[in-house]
Amino acid sequence: MFNQHQRLNSGSTLIEVLVAIVVVGLVVTGVMLSISFSIKNSAEAQYRETASQLAQDGMEIIKLRREVDPWSSFSGRSTGDYCLSSETNPALGSAVADGSNCSAVTKLNKPFTRYVEIASTPTIVTAAVVVEWSSDSNTAQHVRITQTFQERAI
Repeated sequence: MFNQHQRLNSGSTLIEVLVAIVVVGLVVTGVMLSISFSIKNSAEAQYRETASQLAQDGMEIIKLRREVDPWSSFSGRSTGDYCLSSETNPALGSAVADGSNCSAVTKLNKPFTRYVEIASTPTIVTAAVVVEWSSDSNTAQHVRITQTFQERAI
């Protein structure tokens, strides 16, 4: 009688061990997925922060052009997309069909394309600096900063 009862208990111990292994496996898998998701979000946040900084730097180039160029030259640009020159040379490039033709700036081992969309009238110029990049999951991302300029009253 004692041996029969002991045999039944030994089988239930094996089942308990298997259930425990499955539960631990599920918990570890959940933790690993959570860590992976967190790392991915951290990288995407760094890319967005870098793109925002590049866009802000691009807007500073536009503001500098507004200060240096006479209004007739600044507002005389045709409406369209313009490449922004390198980070060290604050100038607007020539008009392009779209911003994808502009050269990329590499940051965080990732290419970021930066251009400005100009909408110009004789009295108002609206500039939108756009920075585009591809996320780690190959999804197109962008940051846009827009500012409106007008001729100063003398």
